[in-house]
Amino acid sequence: MIVVEDKLAALFSQIPEIKINDNITKKLTFSWGNELEINRYIEKSKSQCYPLVWLLPTEETYSNSKDLTEKKVSLVIAQLEDRKELYNGQRWKGSYEHVLNPLTNYIIQAFSKSATTRITDSDISIFKHPNYSKKNENVTIDRWDATRIDISIEFNNKFCINEIKWQNPLNENT
Repeated sequence: MIVVEDKLAALFSQIPEIKINDNITKKLTFSWGNELEINRYIEKSKSQCYPLVWLLPTEETYSNSKDLTEKKVSLVIAQLEDRKELYNGQRWKGSYEHVLNPLTNYIIQAFSKSATTRITDSDISIFKHPNYSKKNENVTIDRWDATRIDISIEFNNKFCINEIKWQNPLNENT
């Protein structure tokens, strides 16, 4: 059996640090679960878990004969942004340009280059959600700028995860 959460944790641990601003660079934090679990996680971490990549629950199909798991992976990439008065253009220049777009790029690269994963559908759904909330109430206990990625992935146990040579968002090697 393939434990997708373990594969993702190992894969995402290779993603380079993200430059949050001129003074701060951070590695992403990865975890998974439903809405209740994410709030427990944020509370326990005292909001120190950003940038956060969160795997939402979705069904997976395991083929015992091929030792493969297929899954529609649904990830929320979140960056803490408490200032609800910001306009989307300001959010774009901050959270999206510096954190969310580069992380989206790195995650797609990770799935493409790891040898233990394969993107099975070339259509990748990306939904950008600035000021992440529902009816002026936070979905989570923190206020985010967020991006959701829905991508069909095949996971295998035949190969080890490649060490990935990352292409940064400016198309320079890292």
